[in-house]
Amino acid sequence: MLTGETLLFPLLADPARHVKAPAIFQPAFEARGLDWFLFPLNVRQENFEAAFAQLRLMGNVGGCVVSVPFKARAARLCDRLGPLAQKGGVVNTVRFADDGTVEGEILDGVGLILCAAETGIRLEGANILMLGAGGAASAIAHALADKGIGSLTVQNRSADRARALVASVREHRPDYPIDIGSFDATRHDVVINATSLGISADDPAPMDVAQLKPSTSVIDIVVPDTALRRAAQALGCKVTGGRPMVAAQIAAQIALWKGEIATSTNLIHR
Repeated sequence: MLTGETLLFPLLADPARHVKAPAIFQPAFEARGLDWFLFPLNVRQENFEAAFAQLRLMGNVGGCVVSVPFKARAARLCDRLGPLAQKGGVVNTVRFADDGTVEGEILDGVGLILCAAETGIRLEGANILMLGAGGAASAIAHALADKGIGSLTVQNRSADRARALVASVREHRPDYPIDIGSFDATRHDVVINATSLGISADDPAPMDVAQLKPSTSVIDIVVPDTALRRAAQALGCKVTGGRPMVAAQIAAQIALWKGEIATSTNLIHR
């Protein structure tokens, strides 16, 4: 039950109609005895900076989750960034600290690594193909590189964005095996969909699903059921992402909102 003491956490998105996260966050809050409430907030793109500025002034707003398409814009509004956010220039979790400052971190990559481990998808030593080069893809690439996990091929419709992502990772981890490649999944052990394709029910798969093999593991970060996830499951592939990935991030996000962690990198071992 919401009261004047409930701490609020809006999830900022445009559009917000696809957001399923509250159904995952609320049980986690309740299990920890937290009088917290997370809800979707549809913010028009032209109003984002003004809306963010208003939220940080509210005494009962503890922070927010930042979704598409605001992750880079939110990072520029933070006073302090965690290590992964500093590298990628994007955030998905923001804390409004008691001293009035704003802290931001990107936890998509941490959630993906935890989620893969829980599902039995082996990333260590794997040849990984990642589709997408946006904010979530950047977080995932930097998290994989920080832990030295596997080799990573990035494919994106915009080659310039893919090159920029690869360059960003190499700047921080010059020895990490990362490059730009094609949508060919046949030469990879793991496929990660880090695009937004699948948010709408009629979205096509982000790749030719005929390239999948039963031995291919698939991680699809989109929360709703997707064409890619259904095709992979039909083949008998190991499949995760979506809700399990969001669930894997929640402990990290709660720790960040409570001010219990100084970095996100160590969360992979929590």
